[in-house]
Amino acid sequence: MKETFGQRLKTVRKQKGFNQTEFSKLLNIPRVTYGGYERDDRFPDYKTIIKLITTLNISADYLFGLSDIPRKITTSEVSISVKGLSEYQVEVIYFIIQTMKKSNTKI
Repeated sequence: MKETFGQRLKTVRKQKGFNQTEFSKLLNIPRVTYGGYERDDRFPDYKTIIKLITTLNISADYLFGLSDIPRKITTSEVSISVKGLSEYQVEVIYFIIQTMKKSNTKI
């Protein structure tokens, strides 16, 4: 079963190191209101959703359960370390990257 809006919100908040009180203060909303979001008893308005995804640095698609990828990674953020891989493994990775570039394949 997919995680609910509230479950995803709670998971990401905890991953970012906030407790409910701290996070609700960042959003400038009462803690009980925020707690209702995590329990799926309440649903935030549009402005609060924008604050949530901006503050947590996640996509709305992830928060709403439309994607399992928390946020889109831009090419400027990607750096791959091949330390510890065999020469063959590095060649395979390089081949995959080159093939995807040529075909413009998106996963």
